[in-house]
Amino acid sequence: MQKMHILEMKNNQTQTIQPVEKTKRLQMLMSSKNLLVKQRAALLCSTKEYQNIGLSDKDLILKAQLVVIKELTKQIDLLKQKLILIIKPIYPLITATNY
Repeated sequence: MQKMHILEMKNNQTQTIQPVEKTKRLQMLMSSKNLLVKQRAALLCSTKEYQNIGLSDKDLILKAQLVVIKELTKQIDLLKQKLILIIKPIYPLITATNY
């Protein structure tokens, strides 16, 4: 279950607060992953165009982009793994149906 935090108020009332740090972290991870995916897709399109006009994979223009694509893929995979680590423990809670 998700941890709840109790906050003591000035007038001696208590309020239950849902932890928002994981939610913010999850949003930032998703945004970062999505941005990298878009950048990789753009580079993939340009490399295909270069290949279609006859540039060799050994050409510096193409070679540089392929190196960046490879690194973006690694970073996207790392972000996906981190997302899974955050989502996996709460997935049963958010998909459970209580009838």
